[in-house]
Amino acid sequence: MKQPTPAGPRGVSMRTTGVLAGLASLDILLSVVYQWYFLRAIGPGLETDALYAGMMVPQLVLIVLTGSLIQVLVPLLAVQSEETYAQSVWTFMHVVALGFGGIVLLAWITAGWWVPLTVPRFSLEGRQLTVHLVRIQLVGLVLSALSSVLWTAQQARRRFLWSAVSAALAGIVGLGFLLWGLSRLGVAAAAWVGVLRAGLQTVLLLPGVGRYRTPRWRTDLTVEAWRRMRPLLSRSIYFKSDIVVDRFLAGLAPAGALSMLTLSRQLYTAGHQVVNRAVTAPAIPALAQLAARGDWTQFRGLRSARVRWATGGAAASVLLLLLIGHPVLSAFFARSSYRPDQVDQTWQLLLVLSGVWVAGVTSQVLAGAFYAQGDTETPTRIGVISFTAGIALKLLGFRVWGVAGIAAGASLHYLLMGSLLVRAGRRTPAVAASADAVVEPPVASSDPSSEGDFELPAVANERPGGAR
Repeated sequence: MKQPTPAGPRGVSMRTTGVLAGLASLDILLSVVYQWYFLRAIGPGLETDALYAGMMVPQLVLIVLTGSLIQVLVPLLAVQSEETYAQSVWTFMHVVALGFGGIVLLAWITAGWWVPLTVPRFSLEGRQLTVHLVRIQLVGLVLSALSSVLWTAQQARRRFLWSAVSAALAGIVGLGFLLWGLSRLGVAAAAWVGVLRAGLQTVLLLPGVGRYRTPRWRTDLTVEAWRRMRPLLSRSIYFKSDIVVDRFLAGLAPAGALSMLTLSRQLYTAGHQVVNRAVTAPAIPALAQLAARGDWTQFRGLRSARVRWATGGAAASVLLLLLIGHPVLSAFFARSSYRPDQVDQTWQLLLVLSGVWVAGVTSQVLAGAFYAQGDTETPTRIGVISFTAGIALKLLGFRVWGVAGIAAGASLHYLLMGSLLVRAGRRTPAVAASADAVVEPPVASSDPSSEGDFELPAVANERPGGAR
């Protein structure tokens, strides 16, 4: 019987990319429906602001941790033998469950002290609600970190399809829970959705790493992973804390402004996740193998192709937003608690944030190419520089234009980051990976069955207002 042929160095085929994009699009559709139903039923105000403010710190921690795990572990695990791969995945699972779980437990216990500091303009009722919602979301934080390790392991073996299917299934169940629970549990149901989705995806992905193995805490691979993660963790916690800056500033604006800004950002974040799953992540194992072989011609070709796909699609979607975005939003929120003036403001915020969307997908692909070479320093350094400038731009923007000024500062931040990554990629096209990568030849035992497998001036006249 003819055996399947492992995927070539250029990664998955165009047909496979289409399947991935379809599944990822289903995931983003579920996210859009989730946001639509939640805000349609409740409307931007105290409860929604409390939920989004409560997500601030948990999401920052999750973004920093899982982003570092994905960018470091996929290239490392992609070139390991099957036994080393399985042993390493179980070891990283233990590290996350024990180490990260202990930190989250401490945060849960002390939430009544530190959470109110993040929402100083909220009323007492608003602060108490935020503390309650944060504690729910902290439970899901550990489960999300575990599912990220498992998702990374699937990506490294090019088992892309099940990674995408598991996310879609978890999203469907989570949406069903929201439809059932919002009228019964109130805004807390939206917080519990994150716990349910992360837990279900962990259960679905766990069989993919095989039988249980006791951890080996200090191996060449774990030492190398920690060496690569250190600069990412230490610096990413700074330059990825834009979520804290945005929501803290928006929390000083009138009630509902934080919810509208967060909705706009989350729609683009969901789009970034689609690009990551369909375009960026499937290319990283192939890029890592090309870098390990020193085949820089194919490396640059694959990188350029992915940049063109991602950036072109993002730019086309912005044009659609300009042409039909407002009537679509109006139809989505017709006859709901979301007022017409809030629809206007949300559409304008989406337009101002379009730089985050377009430059974000470009930066995502370019940064992934650096990580595949074993170079975590360059994208991290660029991220720190652009984020520092972004803080100043957001502070100035908020002072002059209110919440829309935050959006404008965010777009300028991402445009600066994207341009610096493009320049760095041209100036230093390919560093030798042998110094930074685990020097093992690509293994032919990557599961061949994985073939095809697979978060404006017109509006900105808002000023810091009273308590929620």
